[in-house]
Formats: sequence, C-alpha cells, structure tokens
Amino acid sequence: MPTDEWPHLSNAPITEAVIEFQFAISDNVTIDMLRKVADELKASFPQQDEKRSSFFKAVMTPSGPETEMYDQGVVGISVKSEDGNKIVQLLRDRFAFSHLPPYKNWELLEEDAIAIWNIFLEKTNIGGINRVGVRFINRIELEVPFSDFNDYLVAAPIIPVGLPQALGAFNMQLAIPNHEIGADAIVNMSMGGWDKEKNIVPVFLDIDVGKVGNIDVDKESLHNILVGLRKYKNELFFRNITENVVRKYK
Repeated sequence: MPTDEWPHLSNAPITEAVIEFQFAISDNVTIDMLRKVADELKASFPQQDEKRSSFFKAVMTPSGPETEMYDQGVVGISVKSEDGNKIVQLLRDRFAFSHLPPYKNWELLEEDAIAIWNIFLEKTNIGGINRVGVRFINRIELEVPFSDFNDYLVAAPIIPVGLPQALGAFNMQLAIPNHEIGADAIVNMSMGGWDKEKNIVPVFLDIDVGKVGNIDVDKESLHNILVGLRKYKNELFFRNITENVVRKYK
C-alpha cells in the first residue's frame, strides 16, 4: 500500500469523527458562558441538553460502610443538529465536535469544527489549549464465513498453536507515539458479536491521536496541528488494514 498518498474510500466505515480541544478548567469558562454559546448555536443545533456529573464515594458510618452520591451539578451542554448527525460538546475544560454517518470529508469536518470553535471563543475567555485531539471510530464489517482475520487486519490476534483456531472475541490497545510531530496515538481494536441478520462480524478500529502542549487558539495554529494529526490518523488506519478492506470500502 502506498505511503505517500493513501487511497480515498468513498464508502469509509466511519461511525464517528471527532475534533476536540482541551484546556485548563478555570473561571474563564462558566456554565452561563456555555449556555450563551448554546443559544448562539440553537438555529443549527436545536437539540440541547445540559450535562450533569455525579460520583459515588464510600464513607464509614457508625453502622458500617455506606455509599454516598455527590452531585456536581451541570458541567456542560451537549447540542445536536436537527438530523442528529452533528454533535457539539461544550464543557468547562473541553470543546468537541462530532460527525456521525453519513460522513462526507475531512475538509468539512475541520471547517465546521473551527467555525463553531470561533463562536465558543467569542463567548468565553480561553487563553490557550493544552491538547488538540482527532478521533475516528471505524466499523469494519467482515462477511461470514471467512477463513482468516489476517486477510483483513495486519495486526490480527494470533491464537497459539495447539488451541482451537476459532476466535469468539478480542480487544486490544496500542499506544503509539509519533516523535516527529510530537503526537501520541491510542489505537483500540475490538471484535463485536456476530450479526446474524446481516451475517457479518464487525471489527472496530478506534484511533485517537492527540498533541499536548501550550497551543494557541487561533485558526492557523489549530489548522497546522490538525493537518499533522489527520495524516498520522490516516497512516494508523491504513497500516492496520489490508487491501481486502480497501477494496471493500473504496
């Protein structure tokens, strides 16, 4: 498979594409500010829900250990487009834009994310970003029967010789740093259950690439970083699949 330019997949198996910016939590971003951002987006993102957070803590009482729930209140707002395939997460420590199927292309994903991010910046007072992330979740459908996962996956699990050569499920994670662009990637690969109706076995290839540092919030700085993260994401995806998968989704 070529290394300089990866093939275009017109029917790419993307179930979710995400661009995320993280920043330090502070009084510069309040829930009231996030509500103002949500109001600004309401025409394009009419479905809006406040996100609450709570956690459980074990405490000792005279009668013995008990569990108490602590309500942290509203921590952010989630807004969705009318068709539900675009989602914006507005939190006090992060901003995320997601696109669900049908996914069109990277250029539109970045354009939409940056446009909404600029609205976010107008209503808040963020001095800098400490992580830029790009995450793509892919669902590769393998038609049953097939003889070998290696026909589709470069790093398929290996069952030791002497054991039954049948695989009911697998889940593995790789952390792969890229020192050239100063980014880190987490690659999760897992197998879902057999879909009897479609007669397929889904394999999920979840790639999360991020760059950490003191990052400027302006469009040009973010674009330059996103270009590198996207390139690395593509390399991770195509180096984990075979030509059989490329042909299937091309």
